[in-house]
Amino acid sequence: MFLGKRNLVLILVTILLAFGLARGEEEAAVYMGDLGVIVITPTRGPRMIKDLPTNVSVITRKEIAESDAHNVGEVLKNRLGVEVRRYGTLGAPSYIGLRGCSAYQTLVMVDGRPVNSISDGIADLSQFSVDNIERIEIVRGPASALYGANALGGVVNIITREAKEEKVTVDGNFGMGSFGTQIARLNFGTKDTNIKTYFTISNNTSDGWRKNSAYDNHNFTGRLAYDAGKIGNFELRGGYHRGKLGLPGVNYKSDPITWERVLLDEKFAADPNHNQEDEKEHGVLEYSNKGENLSLLLKAYGSGDQRRDRNPDEPRDDLHQNVTRGIEAQVDTVYGIRLGMDVHQDKYRQRDEIDSRTKIDEKTLNGAIFLQETFSIKPITAMPGIRFDHHSAYGTQINPSLSLVCQFSQPEESLKLSFNLGRGFRAPTFCDLYQPYTDYVIYQAQGNPDLKPEKAWAYDLGFEHQLGNLLLTRVTLFETNIEDLIEWAMDPSFIWMPSNVAQAYSKGVEVEFIHQIMAGLSQSVNYTYVRSAGKKEGEEKYEIAPYKPHNRVNYRINYTSHFGLNISLGTEYVDEQWSARGKTGDRLPDYFLLNARIAQRIRNLEAYISLDNILDKKYQTVFGYPMPRRTIMAGISWRFGS
Repeated sequence: MFLGKRNLVLILVTILLAFGLARGEEEAAVYMGDLGVIVITPTRGPRMIKDLPTNVSVITRKEIAESDAHNVGEVLKNRLGVEVRRYGTLGAPSYIGLRGCSAYQTLVMVDGRPVNSISDGIADLSQFSVDNIERIEIVRGPASALYGANALGGVVNIITREAKEEKVTVDGNFGMGSFGTQIARLNFGTKDTNIKTYFTISNNTSDGWRKNSAYDNHNFTGRLAYDAGKIGNFELRGGYHRGKLGLPGVNYKSDPITWERVLLDEKFAADPNHNQEDEKEHGVLEYSNKGENLSLLLKAYGSGDQRRDRNPDEPRDDLHQNVTRGIEAQVDTVYGIRLGMDVHQDKYRQRDEIDSRTKIDEKTLNGAIFLQETFSIKPITAMPGIRFDHHSAYGTQINPSLSLVCQFSQPEESLKLSFNLGRGFRAPTFCDLYQPYTDYVIYQAQGNPDLKPEKAWAYDLGFEHQLGNLLLTRVTLFETNIEDLIEWAMDPSFIWMPSNVAQAYSKGVEVEFIHQIMAGLSQSVNYTYVRSAGKKEGEEKYEIAPYKPHNRVNYRINYTSHFGLNISLGTEYVDEQWSARGKTGDRLPDYFLLNARIAQRIRNLEAYISLDNILDKKYQTVFGYPMPRRTIMAGISWRFGS
């Protein structure tokens, strides 16, 4: 059964509340959700979100601040169509999937620069602090026509902050909470006639909830921009991250004879001495010039990250090094045509420090060109696009897309219909391709250099209706069909290898309501139903995919008074899920969470307190990695000049 009776009642009450209060008191100039925000991710250029399909969402700086989130994973976890799989408290790995697609199939970017690891293909959202984020843009559905590899399920683009006012601005935040958690952040920005700077520094630490789950990280980002008038704009951005994290492993032991998993105390650590150290740096040099008939954007970028993975109990001491260097160019014409190219080289090195042996030392080159056009014949706007990628390891990929938006407006309401069709692909990782033969005692594993990318066709149909300044409704139906799915399985020689041996699909519906009850009081609810299933080569029946709950519901009500008091209450419901295909393996029960935040602002100073999991529920998003019970966080933030 998808939903228990108790949880079904809670969900229905939440949705009915959103409808029932729709007849509340109307106020003038009420801000309706994110419709007034300008985003760049869906088209690689600025457009208002109200003019884009319903598969686009944005999380504003204000929403991020009110969430008291410490990293991007915590910001995204309650969003429409989003699934964030977390492995514990602050610093523990956190991975995102969109519309039932995996973290391998979801592209994460910072200011348009891909940050998925080239070695394993995923982005750990716990390593991205919220210090300098202006907004987060989400595009659900294939975006490979603009961004290439790994945008099969969609794109999450983190847009960083910049100085906007011609004065010095300083803001900071210090907080303390459960498990010895301490958060300290300081941001500094300046702007004069033609020079802008913005710098952030932060330190986040925690003793962790489970044994061996302590975390300590340091972050620094810098941004320097110069406006040279008619010559153009020059900008230099960079950042550095260093962190150390304990990896407790699972909280169960397996019977050596039956292999049955026996759960132990929630704080038990199967790996009491396992830890990792991460170090990341990146730099971007950008030039832009906007003329009367066309705009030019040139970009050179580079990034490097290093991970040291140690576990003396195995023993293990592996060093992973990822390096990416690339250039981009983009031209936008007054006729709505956007043309661009991207060339980048990736290099991955894996070394065993115990016996001083290099396991992997490979590099690849990818070149791409893309084209998109936007044209309107009222009331319809069409956005066709196509991208050609050629990769030195897996060859050429061609990915087209088409978006249609039809809008009807009246003085008191507006209606929008949209349609998206696109092809996306997920590239095999360096580990998929080049993992050397390795004997893990109970099994052997090896990469497969003949792998092909996963490919998918997807479409969605969207409906959006806004009733004055009162109620915004969005409904989107979607389906994604994936071929050549990469799975690791045992070959005839009893060696685990990855192969393109499976197919999968995800289909469902996304529903969202944003309602302004009265001045200062608003509520929102989103619901996602998704059915994800797959089958291996030779199988006839599709089986439910692991870790894919059918139902997710999130509700939030927020009150802000004229004297600076802010109170928000949020709920989260996630359906049951299983750790293996076809509802086999270990069952993770459904769960319902209740969270709250209270803040009081006095001029430039704000004191806040937040409570998560108020009902003290037991729950997991990955079997064997229990999430913490009730937690509390309190702190103070201040702003000067902003």
